[in-house]
Amino acid sequence: MSACGNSSDPTLVEVNGLKLKNSSLDYQLSMIENPTEEDKDNIIGDWVNQALMLAQIGDLPEETQQEIDFKVQEYKASLVRYELENQLIKKELDTSISETELLDFYNKNKNEFELKDFIVKVLYIKVPAQAPNLNKVDNWYLLRNESDKENVQKFANKYALNFYYNEDKWIYFEDLLKEIPLEGIDKEKFIFNKTKTSFENNGTVYYLNILEYKLKNAISPFELEKENIKQRILTYRIKQIRENIYQKIITNAKKKYEINYSN
Repeated sequence: MSACGNSSDPTLVEVNGLKLKNSSLDYQLSMIENPTEEDKDNIIGDWVNQALMLAQIGDLPEETQQEIDFKVQEYKASLVRYELENQLIKKELDTSISETELLDFYNKNKNEFELKDFIVKVLYIKVPAQAPNLNKVDNWYLLRNESDKENVQKFANKYALNFYYNEDKWIYFEDLLKEIPLEGIDKEKFIFNKTKTSFENNGTVYYLNILEYKLKNAISPFELEKENIKQRILTYRIKQIRENIYQKIITNAKKKYEINYSN
């Protein structure tokens, strides 16, 4: 809201001396992806309603007006503090985290990394039912020998609609179910048996080979938690910086601005 005049920034609507400038509307529209005329009308309508509320502040007792002014200043100061802190955090935050630090955090906090679902290491392939050599894939996906891995990879690169195979990476079984229509299965039994299965569904053939699994409520492996640990360490670092930075901001401001106390 603004009460200032600027010929290069036309006023769109005015209520009791408060003006909505075109630049303010443009700023709010910029925060909306593909804004429409309806969005524009809604922003203007909301602004008018807010301005009408502010126009009535004089109808309130003077003590209440002073309380509102105080709260507005307090809230504005908290926003400024937050943004100033963020600027300093960007300058001071060390985002580099060594593998040793990640592993140390994991080992000290293992009880916090309990699995909420089964995780598995798998091979799965999704391929059109018309793809060639499916009779060979019936054997390759079982991974009985090293050549099977190479053959599956070459086949998947040519014909697969979707393909996943990583001997070193765990994934959640629920995420796997989003890719493969395994309806009506006994999930625990299916996993415990390290099931290897193939089936056709709506013109698509699915191959699934569960290589390893970890039980729900077991400790989640370090590899699966690395990104989570990185974020937790960074969050802790930011918290530490934020706790110590307020006094630094105040000290710098006192050097920059004169403070005069009235007798």
